[in-house]
Amino acid sequence: MSRKLATSVPSNHPGAFAESVPAQGRELEAAYRLCRAIARHQAKNFYYAFLALPRPKHNAICAVYAFMRQADDLSDDESLPIATRRG
Repeated sequence: MSRKLATSVPSNHPGAFAESVPAQGRELEAAYRLCRAIARHQAKNFYYAFLALPRPKHNAICAVYAFMRQADDLSDDESLPIATRRG
């Protein structure tokens, strides 16, 4: 599998390599963009702390936040049956 070095990460970093398939890169960037938007609009103060992180960590923490926010929103949604909320 062909890999290329991500320019914003040191070469010894575990996340330093990205798939070179352009479509996957675009999809991943679109997913991170959505996660950043969720964090920016929902996390308020946390998001500004996330900005101080290097870009790969910023993306990662925004993705974790977006996932946890979605999970929390689903578990709090009383319009869904309890069995559905428990997953």
